[in-house]
Amino acid sequence: MPPPKKRPAAAAAAADDASTAAKTKKAREDAEKFAGKIAVHLRDASERSGKPWDVESIVDATKTTAENLPEGKLRETLLADIDAFAAIVARKTTNPTPEDEPGRGEYGGPDDDAFHALRRKKRTDYDDMTLAELTEETAARVDRASFDPRVDALTVPGVPRLEKLDERELLEVEAIRADGLESAAEVAAATTARFVAGARATPPELPDAATLERLSAVLESVAALASERRREAIEFETLRNPNPGKPKKPTKPNKMTKAAKRAAACASRVVMARHAFRRATPKDRRPRRDLSVVAGHDAATLCGDVRWFLLRELAKTIPDDVGGGDGEEATDADAAGGGGGGGG
Repeated sequence: MPPPKKRPAAAAAAADDASTAAKTKKAREDAEKFAGKIAVHLRDASERSGKPWDVESIVDATKTTAENLPEGKLRETLLADIDAFAAIVARKTTNPTPEDEPGRGEYGGPDDDAFHALRRKKRTDYDDMTLAELTEETAARVDRASFDPRVDALTVPGVPRLEKLDERELLEVEAIRADGLESAAEVAAATTARFVAGARATPPELPDAATLERLSAVLESVAALASERRREAIEFETLRNPNPGKPKKPTKPNKMTKAAKRAAACASRVVMARHAFRRATPKDRRPRRDLSVVAGHDAATLCGDVRWFLLRELAKTIPDDVGGGDGEEATDADAAGGGGGGGG
């Protein structure tokens, strides 16, 4: 076999130069995109505060941001020509053009759910809201709970590092996530109550098929959030008390943190909300997802081995002056998974 041909030195050098040029161009483009992100941040902060930025403050903010970036090509590129990049940020912040608005797939773009969820103002005037507005407010709360910047501040961008957090930080993250779930569960309960009231009115006031489908999907997203928070509670407990040599046992009430108890109570209320929605919807009108899933499944998935919280929440729905019933409450409790422990 003939030996491989060697490229002439000049050709090899030209190829290396082309590769270096391409890498430099890519690094420059990434740095300009990052400068655009800074400008989006600053414009958003200005809109929320009602106070415009001055150029000097923008330049200082850009330099500080670049200096605080982790070591890497982006930081190196920005600092190598920081005045030029600061000027880009200043122009895009104080005098943006339509081309400066982020597009789809970009930070702050129309499809950036995290960006817009965190900037959507919460509504609490539930009595004045329509069923459709309550449904969308519930969806917005789920989005907010899924993208909380206070949690992001404790993690590497895009990559959670919970195992590196100390006890105080773990409790902080757990409490923040319980806050978000509580917020979503609160509106979900109000939304379901409004729907049930209409469905049980005389004559019944049921929304159209599209609205029913949307409400069902949003309640499912709340349930998914609650299920995720329950799994995280187990993860947090494991991180605080690592013991790989022993099998996982059902959580004891006195071992749960306050945030874990709040999340468990919320998960129970979500089980009840979905059950109430299904019961109030005629079978021939129920969305497909609600035909095969029952409250017992929700209880196992959302509450797992802390299903006693479900009994507590059910008990709160019974008036104090009720000494006995016609079996309705017992039926609901049985359908919701009863009081058994067991794993989820």
